[in-house]
Parts: sequence; structure tokens; C-alpha cells
Amino acid sequence: MTGMASFVEATHPAWGQVLSACDHDVYHLPGYVAAAAGPEGRAVAFLYEEPGGRLLQPLVLRPVPGTGLCDAASPYGYSGPVSDVPVADLAFWERASRALVAEAAAARLVSCFVRLHPLLPAPTEALAAVGRVVHHGSTVSLDLRLSEDEGWSRLRKDHRKDIARFVRSGGSVVFDAWHLLDEWVDAYHESMRRLGAADSYFFTREHFAQLRSELPEQTHLAVALDREDRLMAGSFFFEHRGLVSHYVVATRTERFAEHPSKAVYDAIRRWGTARGHRSQHLGGGVGAGEDGVFRFKAGFSDRRHPFSTWRVVPDPAAYRELAAAGGAGPEADDLSGWFPAYRRPSSQPVASATPGTSA
Repeated sequence: MTGMASFVEATHPAWGQVLSACDHDVYHLPGYVAAAAGPEGRAVAFLYEEPGGRLLQPLVLRPVPGTGLCDAASPYGYSGPVSDVPVADLAFWERASRALVAEAAAARLVSCFVRLHPLLPAPTEALAAVGRVVHHGSTVSLDLRLSEDEGWSRLRKDHRKDIARFVRSGGSVVFDAWHLLDEWVDAYHESMRRLGAADSYFFTREHFAQLRSELPEQTHLAVALDREDRLMAGSFFFEHRGLVSHYVVATRTERFAEHPSKAVYDAIRRWGTARGHRSQHLGGGVGAGEDGVFRFKAGFSDRRHPFSTWRVVPDPAAYRELAAAGGAGPEADDLSGWFPAYRRPSSQPVASATPGTSA
């Protein structure tokens, strides 16, 4: 069976129609992808349709500097393929995956890099039939369907202790106090400098404002204030279809030892439960590793989800030529290292491969 494949723009009605028929997250919404694309990217979705089934993969198309070519990547966050066809139907998923490669080749896309959604699994064996799936580590989520007592008991003892200390000190967590956005962005940039993050993680105030404009019903800001209403920490996060997802989290350096972000995460847990959501996704560690950031998040819940990326090369000849020009050796062919190999920076500053980094 063959289907129809195409790339559609963010304004195309089919994008929303497919999403309305399948489970998805905020990272799949056209408004989110448009904001994530920025001024240099182009927000599109790959759409595959056949009788009885559709699949959608959001992407940002980017020019490859110095060439007439482009490549594609899923937007920052977890926006892997979603479909109204069950993951057990491997034949459908493989047909859709092969159609993506063919359509990308026709569009002269050199490579395609996709971050799979840990809570919305795709059949990796079908994806691997046309590319490479690389497992990076695990992410953490909280079950928001638990009672308050159960939810609180799942927190690690040191987390509960620090949150109780925050409350006793007169601290509070407030939601959607948007007049504090500029101050929070300053704290976020401070956190990125402390982490030694790559320039691409220094999202601007305008970027956060655009997300709020594009996604007014999904976007929220929770900030921890001390007893004198000074900002200590905060999280820019989303809610959508039962999922609460942390985008980025920040803590003032001078307040880091007080662990105010623990109170933020916990306040969002209670907020999400009260609003009837099912999961709060904290993300993973820096580079998806089991580092201090991961261990911090693991103190909120014992639920783990595998995080993987999907790498596809629609134009192998152009990929090898670009990789060689960038100094990559034959090892670039196995697609398991830095991808795409021709975009590997000369130096690799620390940065999170997953949203929700606690800093």
C-alpha cells in the first residue's frame, strides 16, 4: 500500500486535523514549531496519509551554510512522530518512515534529526529501518493522578526537607506573574552562564514572549519568591492534553544553595493535579546523562522513560561530502555520534539535550 506524502506549512489545516486525531504534546503544535524555528528556520510538518491512517512529524528546515542545501531537525523539545495508527502496526510506520526519506530527498534535505517523545513512544524498529535510532538515557515524570499525600511521599526525603524549609522561611510560588518575565529571563541567562551552555540555549525574552503569544492557553510561568518578594527561581512550562512539560528552569546563583527550584517543581505538581492533568514531565540530565541534574529530578519520582533520537540521511553522498569537509572521519557513517556530523562545532560547551534543565 502506498500513501501520499508532503511537507505542509504551519498554517495548513491538515496539521491541526491530524493532531486532533492522535495523542500529542505542545511540542507538536504549529505555533510552537513556528516559535522554535526562529528567523532563520522554516516551520513545516511532514505529513503521510493513506486510507485509515495518518502520521505527522514537525520539523524545522535550516540552510546548510555555504551550500544550496538544507537539513531538518525537530524543534527543541520532544516532538517525535505522532499518528492515529497504533504503534503495533509496524508496516504502516515503516511505510511512513520510508515516505519521509523519499520526500526529504526530493526536497534536497541532506539529513533529518528527530528527538523522540519519551512519553509518546514510537516503534523504534520501524524508524530504524530507514535510519538510526540512538538511545541517550532516561527522563523523569511525576504521576499527577496520585493523591496529595501519595504525591508528596514519592519525593525524596532531602527534597521534602528543602521544600518545607522554603515554606517556613516565608517563601511562596506564584503562577503567571508575567510582570516578572524580564527578571526571570535574566535569572535564566545567569543559569546558562553557570552551566557553560552553548549560545543556542540563551533564549531571548522575545522568544519567550512569542511562545506566550503563539500558545496563550498552554504557556505558564511559575516563580519562587522569598519573603521579601525577590525572585529566587522559576520555570517556564506548558500544559497540554493532560501533560505538564517543563521548558526551561532557572535559579539565581546567590540562591542556588537554598534549592528554591524544588519548591517550584512541587508547586507545579500540585497545580497540575488540581487541573486534572496526568503527568508532569521533568526531562532528563545534561546531555541526557545520569548526572547531577538527572539525580536532582529523580528525587521527585521513580518513573523513568527512555529518550532516543532518530537520525536519517536522505542524501548520503552530500552528507559524506559535507562531513568530510568538516573534518569528520569514516566514523560519521554510522550516525551514532554527533549528528549531523557536518554541524559538529569546533568546541562543545556543556548544554542540555533535553528541555527542563534545572539550573
